[in-house]
Amino acid sequence: MNNNNHNDDSPSQEEEEEEEDGGDGGSNTSHSISKQSSSHNLTLDDIWKDFTETTNEYEDSNTTNANAAANNANNNNNNITAAMQRAAILELEDAKIQIRTLQEANQSKEREIALLRQSDQQTQESIANLLRAVETSNEVSTSAAQTALVQAKLRAEALHATEEKNHAVQQLQQTQHSLQLVKADLDHYKTKAHHLSMAKQQLERDYRAAQAVYGSLQGSINTDVEYYKRKTYIKSSQSVLTQKNREIAELRKDRDRQLSQNRLAQLKAAAAAAENENHNSNNKKSCHSY
Repeated sequence: MNNNNHNDDSPSQEEEEEEEDGGDGGSNTSHSISKQSSSHNLTLDDIWKDFTETTNEYEDSNTTNANAAANNANNNNNNITAAMQRAAILELEDAKIQIRTLQEANQSKEREIALLRQSDQQTQESIANLLRAVETSNEVSTSAAQTALVQAKLRAEALHATEEKNHAVQQLQQTQHSLQLVKADLDHYKTKAHHLSMAKQQLERDYRAAQAVYGSLQGSINTDVEYYKRKTYIKSSQSVLTQKNREIAELRKDRDRQLSQNRLAQLKAAAAAAENENHNSNNKKSCHSY
């Protein structure tokens, strides 16, 4: 009875020796079995039973570690893929909204320019009519001072209309330039999305390679050297995933920096346009007062 109880406790003692010695588990197991055989006079069947139980427990532990490593690689791959897709979708939606806003502003400026051109044409026609009237009145009028005053007013009105037209054309050019910048940003984001898709494919290939390593690891689970090789490969795959995460973070920082620069440029252009409008309105008031 004492010998049997000792045989039941022997696998746990051998597992503790394997955890302390790492890759020397097989030699420690053989040493413990020979030690027990010499000290307690065990039979060959008991020794073989202890050896079999220890080997099975060692294989189960290695299989559990390999499954955990494969599951971690799969979870990391899925998280990175979802993050890349969400970032690409948000970037494309922001670019579309900016393009739509600039197109609406462009159409509004074009309508304003059309109205200004029509007003300019009407002003020129009225000026021509007034000039003809002045020429007619010059023939019957003896007041040269009144004729010069009317001509000066007409010239001032024509100059003011020309300045308004040039200002509208300048605003249209600025709007078109902003639209070109947004289109360039959209192309840049599309290129980034393509690179992210390529990185995703590379990660999928790495994941398939990790699965292949896992399959081969199950086939050669009894060899300690093969197990540590697979473990090293999984660690290298995790370092690659970490590097990809850093690259994605840098791409996001570049995107945010570029968007901030574009918004600052738009705000500066809007401020310049508002300042020009205030200047023109002041000039217009001064001309009317004159």
